[in-house]
Amino acid sequence: MSSRIEEIIAFIELAKDDPFPRYGLAMEYKNLGLFKEAHEAFLSLRRLFPQYVPQYLMHGHLLLEMKEMAQARACLERGLLEAERAKNEHARSEIAQALQQMEFSDDE
Repeated sequence: MSSRIEEIIAFIELAKDDPFPRYGLAMEYKNLGLFKEAHEAFLSLRRLFPQYVPQYLMHGHLLLEMKEMAQARACLERGLLEAERAKNEHARSEIAQALQQMEFSDDE
């Protein structure tokens, strides 16, 4: 395990009520190509902090890379709802664009 991952895990223990370190862990796994671990970290983040909007776009992209199209679509659709609830127009727009790109790819 990389020292950076160990540092993030230690920080999660110190900041249990903060979703950002968990998001950072998922992204670190993703960036290292550890897709299964990243997916598990995103699932844990969603269970604990479903309102944390940034996770949905990145998790959706991960699932697309994993060729898990149905899961990616469900994740992005959930993210769209959470972004609308949070009145986060920027995130809503990005997630809607990712969904639209998926639909365009399905048509090809």
